[in-house]
Amino acid sequence: MYIRVIKNSLKKELTYNWAIVFNIIASVLTIILLRSFWKAIYKVDYTQYIYMINYSTISMIFVPLLTIISPNEMSNKIRNGGISIELIRPWNYLVNLFFIDIGVICAKIITAILPIILISKIFFSLYIPSMVCLVLTMVSLMLSFIILFLISNIISMICFWITEAWSLILLLNVAVQFFSGQFIPSWIMPKWLRSLMDVLPFIWIYQKPAQLYILGLNNYEYNYRIYYECYCNQFLWILVLLFVAWVITSAFLNSIISVNPL
Repeated sequence: MYIRVIKNSLKKELTYNWAIVFNIIASVLTIILLRSFWKAIYKVDYTQYIYMINYSTISMIFVPLLTIISPNEMSNKIRNGGISIELIRPWNYLVNLFFIDIGVICAKIITAILPIILISKIFFSLYIPSMVCLVLTMVSLMLSFIILFLISNIISMICFWITEAWSLILLLNVAVQFFSGQFIPSWIMPKWLRSLMDVLPFIWIYQKPAQLYILGLNNYEYNYRIYYECYCNQFLWILVLLFVAWVITSAFLNSIISVNPL
């Protein structure tokens, strides 16, 4: 059943050919701007410049891999009342949304990620690590996706109690981009802001997997302790977010029952 959900989501994403082209162009232009920015910052430190342009490039490549559309799906269902139908279907609605996002990512791999990697390698000298490092980084990235999925849908559930949730979803997107180190990593931030980023889950979405990817630049590629610590922290955040999602879902279902008693 969930395989069919993935296939339908994949077909839907592959329908818009021009959107695919524009997304690739936008990603490449963003990479060019970020390279210019880091070149201006580290024009006398070539080693740090190479590190940062690889960091920013791989972070941009991660963006399509961390595409979450389910919050909009859920908020629309809540707004039009369709959520009641979804909840009585013979499957877990949150799991169904998860596989919808998986289908979107499969499409992004074909239409965005592979072209961007190819362009970045040819024109921007993107660092490619060993297969071992690449696989270990992908494990971290999958955990990042789960963290982002849980955060996004926890926010979406709040739509049931408020009139308009688009502002919350927009605020979440801004928070993820800023506090995750997607564009500017935490070690460049002021100490107080760096401390705040370290205690939030967002940094484990982009910055930590990106750092794992470019470990080979500093000859730490096979220091498995770094990978282990990253996985442990990501698993911990997943458990915390699963608990929060369970609490909110229970309150969510109780509210529906009180509104529509049997």
